[in-house]
Amino acid sequence: VEVAFIPPNTTSILQPLDQGVISCFKATYTRLTFSRILTAMDADPNVNVMECWKSFNIADCITYIKQAMDAIKPETVNACWRNLWKDCVNDFKGFPTIDKEVECIVQVARQVGGDGFIDILEEEIEEL
Repeated sequence: VEVAFIPPNTTSILQPLDQGVISCFKATYTRLTFSRILTAMDADPNVNVMECWKSFNIADCITYIKQAMDAIKPETVNACWRNLWKDCVNDFKGFPTIDKEVECIVQVARQVGGDGFIDILEEEIEEL
């Protein structure tokens, strides 16, 4: 077992690690919740977006958190360590992006339709 201590005053260097992993997690979680709404509305045409949100419970939330965490690839975490500890980064292929997730979220939102969904922009999803 090798124990390594992170040097003091490295918060500003660690921030990219948080942002890389968290942005990927949030994008996946958002896609999963939007897909849930679309699936519920496809299954029952009488259901609207608000009814779907009202039926969203803690168990659903935990399920989607797990799925979103499982979707984070080891390469993503590996790449995020590059700014702090370059020696531990294997096969660096660039920093993770959420571009594909954002495109998927926009497509699902437009399929859901209605106010705020039909005209949603990628920039709004990225801001979210």
